[in-house]
Amino acid sequence: VIERLVEVGSRFKMGQDVVDFAAIKKGHVAWRGKLLEMFEGRTTYAEEDVKNHRGCAFGKWYESPESQRFKASGSHQRVGAKHQAFHLLVADIVRLWNEKQEAQALAQYEKLIAHTGELFVMLDELAQQVARGEALSA
Repeated sequence: VIERLVEVGSRFKMGQDVVDFAAIKKGHVAWRGKLLEMFEGRTTYAEEDVKNHRGCAFGKWYESPESQRFKASGSHQRVGAKHQAFHLLVADIVRLWNEKQEAQALAQYEKLIAHTGELFVMLDELAQQVARGEALSA
């Protein structure tokens, strides 16, 4: 029951768009598994595949007019910067791995684990503000 409430509570109707913060978090945590597959040689990525923070579901929402209603919010700005840094970190891991700098790539992967947790805390803060309609810009 609690899991279902969290799932329902993580989606908010914003104009014509639905923002599913739980799905956004799942999509980003999935990159940890994708990178592990890359480390195991089961897949490959190019740095360009992951660098664009505007290409994922959250990035698209963040750049949308619906999200801009919240741009005065400190949470909105902080999560935007952290999200961009997430994509740059993943791209750096991919680049290092592709350049055969495996130890450095693995070290960066460890940083990604902590970074993802920090990003999720910020996403939760933003989700709460979105749910309350706080910090609307004019």
